[in-house]
Amino acid sequence: MEGHGDGQVRRTVTVFWDYENQSNPKAQSFQHTCNRIRTHLLEHFDRVTYSWVFLNTAVSDNRLRAEICNAGCNIVDCAPSSLGKTAQVDQRIIVSLLSAAFVDSSHAVCLISADGDYCHVLNLLRNNRVYTSLLYNTHGAALNPMCANSVDLCLGLDFRLNNDGEADDASASSMAPDELLLASIRECAGITLNSHKDIKLAATVGTIFHAKLSARVHGVQDRKRAFANARSSLVGSDRVKIIETNSTQYFQIM
Repeated sequence: MEGHGDGQVRRTVTVFWDYENQSNPKAQSFQHTCNRIRTHLLEHFDRVTYSWVFLNTAVSDNRLRAEICNAGCNIVDCAPSSLGKTAQVDQRIIVSLLSAAFVDSSHAVCLISADGDYCHVLNLLRNNRVYTSLLYNTHGAALNPMCANSVDLCLGLDFRLNNDGEADDASASSMAPDELLLASIRECAGITLNSHKDIKLAATVGTIFHAKLSARVHGVQDRKRAFANARSSLVGSDRVKIIETNSTQYFQIM
């Protein structure tokens, strides 16, 4: 690990990609998606040492496997161990995460997934001082709210490219903070509490907001101020209502 001028400790990171949960966008090369992910991760880490892609090779085609290898990633075959059994992606990733932490706990891990089944192992890693990060496709499988609170760093990224080879999430990078917060609220999974329906836990909304804003605002305190100002703006314009129950805040779109 190395210290940088911003006072933050920067780490090398190993990527564990749950391809069944966060697959490559259709009609887009795996290399383009991998480039997007690498660029995003290098804004937060010094180096990406290894990228492991976990998938069931029994149902994947040769072209995809070739693209994954050519992109500098390593394939972990998660095909069923015997007839009649399901693929073992989750189990393989969990064991690999724990093994990586056992070898070097100072090395960060990044899980590409939105599956809440990994929350337990991610929190175990954090208990042992392993820096954990989660990256998910903002236009893929919906992020389980528990995931965002189970890692040190949660990053949302649109994997897609438009016809010009640029990111389709360019609008997110230029959104005003209040519009970005509104998009984060809509993205967060809704719950029902007492008489309130489809409310969004403010802490989880905040995590998604920070992940979206991190591409252009790197300072944590700057993002917190942007969140507070955006929240005041939305509530003041009656576009969003804040519900508080037992000192826990929720958002509800009006």
